[in-house]
Amino acid sequence: MAKSEIFVIAYRLEAYNNYDALDGFMEAICDYAIVSKETDYALTVVASSEALSTSRLANTAYKYFGKEGYTISTLGLLGPFKKFN
Repeated sequence: MAKSEIFVIAYRLEAYNNYDALDGFMEAICDYAIVSKETDYALTVVASSEALSTSRLANTAYKYFGKEGYTISTLGLLGPFKKFN
């Protein structure tokens, strides 16, 4: 049986060293999430659990910022919402 619920999750990503990579990172996930640049080093990312999982977000951040160049915090979780096919 397929999942019938989805959630909306808000994340905060902070970059430590490679601030220039933020624009590339935003471009990489813009098809899956709503992204708002808060400062030169921080983003707010809002996405459904179906479109962008935490692990996918972390893997993409790893590509752009390296192993210890970022942190991801969960700001909030909305749902569950009924998924319509």
